[in-house]
Amino acid sequence: MNYYQSPRWTNEIADCSMPMTFDTYSNCAFNCLYCFSMFQRGIGKSKENYLKKEVKFVNVQRVKDIFLGKRNSQFTPYIQQRRVFQWGGLSDQFDGFERQYGKTLELLKFFKDIDYPICFSTKAVWWLQDERYTDLFRNQKNWNVKFSIITLDEQKARIIERGVPSPQERLEAIERIAKA
Repeated sequence: MNYYQSPRWTNEIADCSMPMTFDTYSNCAFNCLYCFSMFQRGIGKSKENYLKKEVKFVNVQRVKDIFLGKRNSQFTPYIQQRRVFQWGGLSDQFDGFERQYGKTLELLKFFKDIDYPICFSTKAVWWLQDERYTDLFRNQKNWNVKFSIITLDEQKARIIERGVPSPQERLEAIERIAKA
């Protein structure tokens, strides 16, 4: 199996408070017109796979081994310091690929077990109606979730953020995660 390699250092490493970023999948199921990730991944030798929405996922055991210190990597010192990482740097960890493969769920269980600090960035809302996910987030003190919303105008959002839940649905998701 050819796995997606993550975590990675962000291109904004010099001025980013969370320079280690993580993506479960090599592609994002959403089709936002402004997506910097699409432009970043849509060039070079792998552009065909990205544009066709072909996806690879991370090797879950490799990720676990890195965070447990069983595998030395460039991220080891950062992880040993228990520094927060950004989950959802180039792909949404709760998008349609997650519904298909469930690798984020598998890793969430692990990260909860080791109580690792994480900052999530998402536009997805379905996972907040799925107890398998919400149970993991409930009372989790060192995880935070950010939902991006570019406009409250639903018509504009539908055009610019194709395939993404409406701004109102994301506002309701913020309320649901806050209660967790």
